[in-house]
Amino acid sequence: MSQTNIPVQSLPLSEKTKEWRELSVEAYIQNANFKLGANSYRQWLLKLYDYYNGKIHPNDYSYVLQPYGKKRENFPAELRNFNILKPSIDLLLGEKAKRPFNWNVIVSSGDVVTIKEHEKNEEVKRNLYQWFVIGKIIEQLWLKKLLII
Repeated sequence: MSQTNIPVQSLPLSEKTKEWRELSVEAYIQNANFKLGANSYRQWLLKLYDYYNGKIHPNDYSYVLQPYGKKRENFPAELRNFNILKPSIDLLLGEKAKRPFNWNVIVSSGDVVTIKEHEKNEEVKRNLYQWFVIGKIIEQLWLKKLLII
């Protein structure tokens, strides 16, 4: 992602014209990474597969290797791959093969659903009762002219 085509942003407000604004917007749109469609998703998956196998894509690190879009002549080191993903993923895959998850749901008693529904109904009844009582209190206060709505 080259950032050399972005206009200078540290200008005073008086020098920022309509043309400067349009150039800035166009530059940011060009630098944006819009990932749309199934093909880009496939490329993303292939890139992850390459990372798993230890293959580095240098253009993913261009913001580090080429800051501000410029190459450095005397770069102190090259990008090296220390594959920390593959051993961890292989370990997890091996453990999954050894101990697969066998999901079993067992109901200890047939009344569990009935008890849960009964508790839910009781909660609804309590809530309705509270609303009814509050409504009656408000009605009585209004009838006594103590409450002005």
